[in-house]
Amino acid sequence: MLIPWQAPEKQLSLYSLQTTETAVILYLQLTKTYAFCPSCGSQSKHQHSFYTRELQDLSVGSQHVLIRLQSRKWFCTEIYCQQRIFTERFSWLLPYARRTERLQQFLRKLAFSMSCRQAERVAQSYLRRISHDTFLRLIRSTMIAIPQTTAIGIDDFAFRKGHNYGTLICDLKTHQPLAILPSRTSKLIESWLVARPHIQTVSRDGSKTYREAITNANVAIQQISDRWHLIKNAKEALIKWLDQKLPAQIEWSIEPNQIIELPKEKPIDELRWQLIQQVQDDYKEGVRISYLAKKYELSRGTIYKYLKQVTPPRKTKRKTKPAQAKLQPYYELIVAYDTEHLTTDQILKKIRLAGYNGSLSALRHFIEPYRANKKKGITQALIQQISRAKISQWIWRGFQQLNDEQKQVLEKCQHLYSFLEPLEKIVQEYRTIFENRAIEPLIDWMHTQLANKNSPFHSYSTGLRLDLAAVKNAFASPYSNGLLEGQVNRLKWIKRMMYGRAKPDLLEKRMQYRF
Repeated sequence: MLIPWQAPEKQLSLYSLQTTETAVILYLQLTKTYAFCPSCGSQSKHQHSFYTRELQDLSVGSQHVLIRLQSRKWFCTEIYCQQRIFTERFSWLLPYARRTERLQQFLRKLAFSMSCRQAERVAQSYLRRISHDTFLRLIRSTMIAIPQTTAIGIDDFAFRKGHNYGTLICDLKTHQPLAILPSRTSKLIESWLVARPHIQTVSRDGSKTYREAITNANVAIQQISDRWHLIKNAKEALIKWLDQKLPAQIEWSIEPNQIIELPKEKPIDELRWQLIQQVQDDYKEGVRISYLAKKYELSRGTIYKYLKQVTPPRKTKRKTKPAQAKLQPYYELIVAYDTEHLTTDQILKKIRLAGYNGSLSALRHFIEPYRANKKKGITQALIQQISRAKISQWIWRGFQQLNDEQKQVLEKCQHLYSFLEPLEKIVQEYRTIFENRAIEPLIDWMHTQLANKNSPFHSYSTGLRLDLAAVKNAFASPYSNGLLEGQVNRLKWIKRMMYGRAKPDLLEKRMQYRF
């Protein structure tokens, strides 16, 4: 057979070849009559002895390639050199290596591309023997050049969410991860920055810990608050304030003159009530909370809740289907068209012209019970509702961006809660300031919110004032922590890929490596 193999050096000679069903064995030797000492670099022509090195190379199809390399030892003739005997060196092979350099590169790409267990399964078809621990050692021994930069970004991530957290540091210029710290404490970050006095700019989120650590390490470092986190924190402040002012579901009757039926009492959930009674009986007999949680496959919080339960639980109300949610804004039109004795198909055509894009079945689910109750003489109010979360989305997006259907619903909400319109103006003013990156209008907006303790952004503006220098830099600097957010997502993918072996040193190597 023909072997697609070329000698990596000109003076490397193939003096023998053996082939089997599973392997190809190459016998190689150098034909040079001299060698250079690795310590002093002097040339030597005095050979001492030779020995054979067994190496692995890239496979040829399904056959493993083994190299038996004759390596020679030489005398160093330099008087002042401490090394008297040395072994000749090869450009394609490291000292003491059992694999060629190109095979090492192939294995290194496998190790950094997938988990070591998966790499072991892939490599078994190309090598005679290799284990996942070999890939772990290969990752740890890989030397990665870390650039010296003046601008970095800092963000935290979770080793185990809610328990252990670490810190990721990236170069904002080359986008390369620089380090992974095993915690996010102020002292650790401060010591890392003190050891690198060349750093001039640090981008971060609104963390007080990071702010204090950077200030303590070097007051001259320019801190940049991340613009995405500023927007995110403002949105969270809006949602938190609306949670106190609005119910979870805003409801109103579209025909206020009609009689509103009182809601019927929900039926008892018999199966859950039996389970609650069993849990309470076992607890009275002395069974521990942890054992109850394992026995019934429930969380400890649920067990505590069941032990306090006195009355039988009721079956939960079925949530409104998305199809009916689309139909709700057209209830008034449907009722009006029904009084004109139009058919269901005719009503569907009418409301489609008004903007309805739902299905015919959703209309039937509404109109058929309504007509049946109408024949029986049962009067009931048609309730229209919208969630608090949807209202917060509309406020953040801006009322001018809503379509006609949404504006009709908004008018009902504004009639019930008059503060929605001025709140939307405050939010849109803030968003316009960020789009234009105008710092002076932001300061004026901040002072306006601080002057009113009842403002939804009072506490948020207090945080802006405490970190005002970093906020100003966020408007003027091109750097942001968006890079860190993407790298944290990549880190999570690598961490899960490693199946629990994501120790900080391995995780750091995987993050720093570039193909």
